[in-house]
This record gives sequence, C-alpha cells and structure tokens, in this order.
Amino acid sequence: MSLVQSAPTATDDTRTQTIADPEPTVQPETLTINPDFGQERADLLASKGYVPAISVDKIQESEARDWWDKHETLGEYGERNRSVMRMPNNATPNMTPGRGDGGTRMTHRRTYEGGGTSIRMPSVTSIRRASALNNDVTMAVPVRYKDDQGNEVECDVHVTQSAPGRWHVSAMGVEDEALSAHISESVQASLEARRIGNALQNVDWAERRRQMHASEGKILHPLPNGSSFVSGVAYNRASGLLVMEMNGRHYGYNIDPATYRQLLESSSPGKVYNELIRKRTGSTPVQQCEKCQRFTSATEPHRCPGFHKTLKGTGASATRSARQRASLVAERQGSTLYRGKDGSASPRSASPLTVWDSQTVNHVTKDSGWTRPAVKALENGHIYEVDAKNNHYGFRGVGRQTAGNLYRSLPSHVLHASHHGAPPLSKMLHLTKNFSSVEVLGRLNSPNSKDEGVQGTGLRIRDSNLVANMRSLSGKVSGEKLDQQMWLKVSSVTDLPVGKTLPKTRIVRTTEGEEAVELSWV
Repeated sequence: MSLVQSAPTATDDTRTQTIADPEPTVQPETLTINPDFGQERADLLASKGYVPAISVDKIQESEARDWWDKHETLGEYGERNRSVMRMPNNATPNMTPGRGDGGTRMTHRRTYEGGGTSIRMPSVTSIRRASALNNDVTMAVPVRYKDDQGNEVECDVHVTQSAPGRWHVSAMGVEDEALSAHISESVQASLEARRIGNALQNVDWAERRRQMHASEGKILHPLPNGSSFVSGVAYNRASGLLVMEMNGRHYGYNIDPATYRQLLESSSPGKVYNELIRKRTGSTPVQQCEKCQRFTSATEPHRCPGFHKTLKGTGASATRSARQRASLVAERQGSTLYRGKDGSASPRSASPLTVWDSQTVNHVTKDSGWTRPAVKALENGHIYEVDAKNNHYGFRGVGRQTAGNLYRSLPSHVLHASHHGAPPLSKMLHLTKNFSSVEVLGRLNSPNSKDEGVQGTGLRIRDSNLVANMRSLSGKVSGEKLDQQMWLKVSSVTDLPVGKTLPKTRIVRTTEGEEAVELSWV
C-alpha cells in the first residue's frame, strides 16, 4: 500500500478515497438457500438477539397485506429494544376500515419512476406524516426497487428526517454497495422533492452526490508535520474548498487535490501556502456550523451529516408485534418465504446469520447472544484470549474479506459506536475496502459477560513507506509527539476523524514476518 492517494475526479465520493494500485474488490459469495430457510429465519426472529436485515430479488404477493407481512421478515431487529420503528402498515389519516393493523386501511403505496429507476414504497406523503407523528424517529420502510440494468430488489430502507425537508436514508441488507447507494439516493430524492412525481426525472446522480458531500463540509484537523503558522486545515474534495486556520482566523481557498497533498506532506506548510495557494488563488468566505462544527463555503447551503436514531420507547410495542408476526410468517411459509410459485426469488444477502453453528468456538459461544454471529465471522484464527476467566477476547488481522463479514454481522448501534477515543468501528472496517494492507484490531466481550459487545481498538498498517517514515521521525521526536504526527499522517490520507484521544504507535512484526505500523487506543 502506498499512502499517496490517487487524484480523485470532481465527482469522487469524498468518503471513499482510493490509493495507488488497489487490490481488486472481493465480491461476496452468493448463498445457496436451503429448504429450511424460512424456519431458520423464523428461529432468528423468535430469539431475543439481534436480527440482521436481508434483501431478496422479489416478493411474490397475493395482496397488499401479504407484501407488508413478508417485508417484516426482511427487517433488522435489535436486541433489548435497541431497534428502529417499523413504518406502520395503517398510516392513513382517516383510519377507515381495512386489512391493516387494528382493522384499519392499509398504508397507501405508490410507484415513483424516472431515469431508468422505479421505486414502489409507501407514499411519500404517508412517510412524512408517520415521521412527524413519531417525533422524527428512524423508521424502517419497505421498498421494491427496479432499474433498467436488470436489478430488482426488495429491502427495507431506514429513513430519518434530520432537518425540515432533509432526510438521511440507508438501504438495508443489500450487499452491492453501488446498488445500495442508488436505492438510498432514490428514496432520499423522493422524500426531499417538492414535486414528488418528478423526483427521479432527469437526475444527474453523480452531481447530486457531489453537491451533497460538498454541502456537508469538513472538520478542521492539524497538519501531519505540525506548523506554528497554520493551526488547522479542512479540505473537501467534492467542492475543492480548503479551509485554513491562521492566527485564530479562518480563510477559504479553492484548490486542487494535488496542491492539498503538497500542503499535507510539506515540512514547511507556510512556504507551500505562500507560493502555491495565496499567490495563485483568491480567498473565498467560509462558514462554520455551530451544530456540527463543519466548515463550508459561505455562499453555498450547508447540511449537517445525517444519522439514524435507535428506538427509545416510541413505537416499541408495534415493532415487537411486527417481529413476532414476522417469525410466524417465516415459519409458516418455509422455503417459499420469498419465492413465488416459479421459485425465482431468493435472498441476496451474503450474511451467514440464520442459524448459529454451536460447534465452532465453543468457549465463547456456549450461551445465546447477539455477539455470536460476530464470533462466527472472526472464527478463522482471528480471536485470541485477553481475559478468559471473564470471557474477554481480542481479535486482530481483520482484513478486507473478514471485515465485510464482521460488518454484516453487527447491529448498527454497535457499528457506529466509538470506544476508548478510537474512530467508530464502521469507519475502521470500511477502511479495509480502500486500503488493502490495513487490518482492524478489536475486543470481543462474549455473550455470557455483563458487557457483551464488540469494539474496534486499533489499526495495523503493513506499509514499508510508513514504517520507514516512523523510523525517521523516531530520531527527531518521541512519545506523544510521535504518536500525534503518525496519527495525523494516517488520518489525513484515510479521512478517519481525528478525535481527542491519540493512539499509541509502534512498529510490530506480523506472523508473515512483515513489519507494520500499529496504532492502538487501548
């Protein structure tokens, strides 16, 4: 791995930079669905543990109620009420008699089309109304997606209104990242449109994505090599905006990624600023959001990055009822749960989370708990003992393929949590997709412990240039100063957030005899 990034195009997703000579992406294997799939899904839904979301090619429905019931079996359900609210199947204003819950009319469904994309889901009006009535808590909304590329998917999307007229949307259980992103964007565009019927017409999706990332802005961080002149910088690749903090004031400049790299890598940032930035480009006014602390252009609209909210009381009873109903539906329909009479549809998700094999890693998984699927994902030699008496274990060597399996095995509130000052586990796992020589370190508290959980605690980077860089720095600085400079070098390239807690940095030797830089927050 080379820690010099390849130059992104103007429409690059700023959160997924690549590096020179990346390894080809490993595609998840396709599951062969066994005849007992419905019973396995039913058992998982009937348990008290975490249930991951899955997606299928198509649901064969005999009527509207059948479609709603089967979609409930696809959903993500959290343990101990850590879940999201399911979109009510009776979200109609007049509550006239019908086949929905409580004997009232089913929520109206509509199809939104445009640009080779078709989405069938509860009407935008009903989603907006249900969100408002439930204090804008995150909702799981059933969606049927089709496009002119031959893709056909049935899945849930999690939707959260983050501000008036602005929505955060995530497709659930869809393994293809590009497809998952487009489903999310299509639903988001429909929810945010003023003219709903035209929401998907003539959309430049790449430009829409660029504008969204540009409007979210960036947070200031120190320069990797330090500077007495420049206190902090923030660069948004989507907009090309560089924000610099100097003498307590903030200045904005529009520069290209190559100039930004020179600023990061220079031992004299002030010289780069004077020669390549100040003299060549005029300054532009910037603004800082008081809520999210991110910087954007003062002449452009800003939107804080969205996030989903786990359920806290609101709708919990309805969600528990949906889970119980889903378990009964899955058990009753068995292997034909998602297949029509022609047997065409099958689950798309590659997540091995239906029935747990209790014969593997017995010393960790003898009791039930939502961490068991995580142990399953890590079972190939990645787990080691930390405190066997209290069933505390560690994991290491989690690269691209294992990271994908681990990511699919965990509930969202665990993925987005941060421990010991480290970045959220989701960001650390995603890092392995773009940087093939990055491995994730962490801790696993087994199901029979009081603090059951999975935590990301460190990174290991097998990169000879970074190792050489650290050896060189070790001759000049040490201790916390060395940790700070190494972490800033890594975070500036990987786009990981720079927190208040510095990781301890050291050079280690892997089992293959290769040297690597290890960053640990514990």
